[in-house]
Amino acid sequence: MGKTRPNTDVSDSTPSTGMLPVAAIVLSILGIALGVTGLYIHQEIASSQGAYSSFCDVNQEMSCDAVLGSTHATFLGTPVASWGILGWLMALGLSVWTFAAKGRERVARATYLLALSGVILAISLYYLVVSTVLIGVLCPICLSLDATALVLFAVAAAR
Repeated sequence: MGKTRPNTDVSDSTPSTGMLPVAAIVLSILGIALGVTGLYIHQEIASSQGAYSSFCDVNQEMSCDAVLGSTHATFLGTPVASWGILGWLMALGLSVWTFAAKGRERVARATYLLALSGVILAISLYYLVVSTVLIGVLCPICLSLDATALVLFAVAAAR
């Protein structure tokens, strides 16, 4: 019986990002879906002048309505949820762009995704502080977005 030789294929030395692009695509789609849900709630609260009650208006400590209906729910006259959707769309685009590359180019592109996911996470953490400290209420949709941002950053950092 002959000995088997280790695989010395040159492609083994090429850096890999593993499942990063696929995981980032899934997380970005989740972020978009959560953002659209938040935007819908924001718009319903605004159009009903606060009469609308969403599915995630749990109690006085846990309420999307209190957070998404607050003065902090807009930035430059645009709902924060719209800005979030834009960020998640950018993450989706970078994820697909990274997925399309191979080898070292994929690793290089993944660096951009890491940077963007860091920005998304920082903004999420900022609004978590606004929600808890200034408004005094937690938003289930926002918390879900925070968790999604954290996981995206962790996945991108682990590349």
